[in-house]
Amino acid sequence: MPVRYESTIEEHRAVREKAGLFDVSHMGIFEITGAYAAQFLDVISTNYVSWMNDFESQYNYLLDIDGNIIDDIMIYRFSRDRYMVVVNAVNNDRDYVWIKAVNSRKIIIDKDERMREILSEVTIKDFKSLNGFKDQSSGSKSLVDMALQGPGSLDVLKKIAANDLVRDKLNRLEKFRFFETELGGTALIVSRTGYTGEEFGYELFLHPSKAPEFWNLILEAGKDEGVKPVGLGARDSLRIEAGLPLYGHELAGPLNLSPIEAGFGPYVKFHKPYFIGRRALLNKMESLKMAVVRFRMVSKGVRIAKQDDPVVSGRTQRIIGSVTSCAVDQNGIQVGMACVDKKFSREGIRIGIVPGVHDGRERSRPLRDLTLGDRFPLHGEAVVLSRFPDETGHFS
Repeated sequence: MPVRYESTIEEHRAVREKAGLFDVSHMGIFEITGAYAAQFLDVISTNYVSWMNDFESQYNYLLDIDGNIIDDIMIYRFSRDRYMVVVNAVNNDRDYVWIKAVNSRKIIIDKDERMREILSEVTIKDFKSLNGFKDQSSGSKSLVDMALQGPGSLDVLKKIAANDLVRDKLNRLEKFRFFETELGGTALIVSRTGYTGEEFGYELFLHPSKAPEFWNLILEAGKDEGVKPVGLGARDSLRIEAGLPLYGHELAGPLNLSPIEAGFGPYVKFHKPYFIGRRALLNKMESLKMAVVRFRMVSKGVRIAKQDDPVVSGRTQRIIGSVTSCAVDQNGIQVGMACVDKKFSREGIRIGIVPGVHDGRERSRPLRDLTLGDRFPLHGEAVVLSRFPDETGHFS
């Protein structure tokens, strides 16, 4: 995925107003099958996999035995004994090694109950690798991901649907549901999921050999509707505006942020009898004092905030946290997320973002060490927004 195809702001606007097409073929995809697949996934992940219905998807987390995030994942259930797991590209190999190790009972999965193991082994296939196909057993079943997001995305897919039956399925497809079909002569999985916060957004899983042709087909079919290819810059500004976390920023990363601090606690089901890392994360919750917030800069023209830039309180100028992500929205205003003291996480609170130096030069020195002629960065004023956009889909 390039940083941009045209202008990041125009690509952002296309997704919010029409539709944008994302090349997310870098994402990792595993298949987990077997009679005990649901029980296995319930052990390694925080959400209730056993509650899923056929052709339903679910957001979830992999934790290590200390309760730290290994990755955030999406699980897709085809049947009681067949699941697809989509993982972050940067974690593909690490996730695969971890899941295989748990499956083979070669590692301890519980510090307090060292004899605890999975009920029975499952079959795990890796559909992706840096060189195409790492797990040769996946063969022709290999898949890559493409995402079409925005209010016009449904109409574009219906234009290339083979018949009224497929168009009806698209019309009735609910969020976090998927089905297998053909579009434009290509066999694929259509899932109503995405990473932009849009009401209508789809991820399309298809064989890598068909991806270039299908990419061009979508762009051609959506030309009159204003569909644009979207790069990494707008992907970031869209997901930040929607309050969605990125691994290494609002999840894990230098601050080792948990799902609880990130605002995604509901996807960690502590009332499950067991999952790896459950007890450790439960113990950590007692001492959590920080929370991820969304913010918007009050004015334009301020240097774009970067990860680790200090955040200060609006009144006392006391450091209360740091920026985790920031981008410019379609109106040219900075929106971002920061991890701050919980006392400053309420919507409407004024905060300050202090621009750090990230180009190799020395950071600003303490006030007592400053002399005439030294430069000292002043904070830019920002306001804390609601953690997520409101139910009407308004990105405030």
